[in-house]
Amino acid sequence: MARMKFLSDNLAFSTHPADFPAGFAPLATLPLVILVGLTGVGKSTVVAGLQRRVPFTLLPNRRALTDDTIIAAMQTEAGRPVQLETDRLKRFEYTARYRQKYPGGMAHALSRLALRQDAARQPVLFDGLRGRDEVWHAVELFPAARFVVLDAPDRVRLSRLLTRNDAFDRVEGQPGLAG
Repeated sequence: MARMKFLSDNLAFSTHPADFPAGFAPLATLPLVILVGLTGVGKSTVVAGLQRRVPFTLLPNRRALTDDTIIAAMQTEAGRPVQLETDRLKRFEYTARYRQKYPGGMAHALSRLALRQDAARQPVLFDGLRGRDEVWHAVELFPAARFVVLDAPDRVRLSRLLTRNDAFDRVEGQPGLAG
């Protein structure tokens, strides 16, 4: 993976944050609002509600950043071409290897991002930290951040997952298994 790449006109990723171009501010220096919660607790619903009420900059979601930063880095390290990985098990393998190499996982990847200052509306919001390790690393890496923890009973999470029609949540039957 190149030392630096642009994920959009306003967002840069670098394996060496000192290399960010002029006019880009590392996320670690910005007042982030980080939503924390398991799949199905309502993070996307909260974001949608906020978008109707207050101006802010929304960072790409966890899945997009995983593709563009974490999986791309692990594919490059393994000598494989950087490409979209849709196999859930392979995605888990890549992300597990990244966490082994970079404790904190997604928090570490976020710490390698910078926003173009003249395009960012404050606050900057990220939807998608999960788990104690990611949060503890984020607390260390983002001293100006505020964390909003969302929770929901398993029954509510399952109901939300079953009705959200996200192609990524697709479950396919395996031949030979009784239903």
